[in-house]
Amino acid sequence: MKKAISHIEQRLAVIEKPQKNRYEQFTKPTTKTRTTLKPTPAPENCELKVGSFCYFAVIRGENVDYDEAVDICKKRNADVGLIRDEESYNAIMNYLRSNIPKGDSYNTVWTGIHYDPMNGDVTPADSFIKWYPGQLETGIDNNDRTDVYLVVNSNLKTRDQGMKNAAPTWKQHGVICEILI
Repeated sequence: MKKAISHIEQRLAVIEKPQKNRYEQFTKPTTKTRTTLKPTPAPENCELKVGSFCYFAVIRGENVDYDEAVDICKKRNADVGLIRDEESYNAIMNYLRSNIPKGDSYNTVWTGIHYDPMNGDVTPADSFIKWYPGQLETGIDNNDRTDVYLVVNSNLKTRDQGMKNAAPTWKQHGVICEILI
């Protein structure tokens, strides 16, 4: 028994000693090099950079409901995009406007923002909201309209654009996805 304990203690002593890497001398840099290069996601996943987020839109030939929108982003290692402030909203709207298919006058895309039509709560609470004029659906008759999508008109000056709330089963043209960088 003493022999076994002694053997275990010897093995522990070896494990507890810091192990030197025999290539250590080659792994330490001998000079400091400054670089301005930063790792970024692949270009297809960073079409618009705002702050520390890259956004990209996926506009489908067939329209998608909210669950399909979530899957579209997840397959690209992204989340459904949130709009955090007015700067993000304007940048995303301009980006989406420039991606409206030829022949179409508007686009609709899901966001990751949720709305409670019964009490007016928005999730996440710090989301930026700019409702489509006269289109906020509230009350018991609209209690299923819990997800927020963007309506983007090709005409920058029209007031017929902004955010609307809809049931997650409704179909939109696509989704705005985001990746934290």
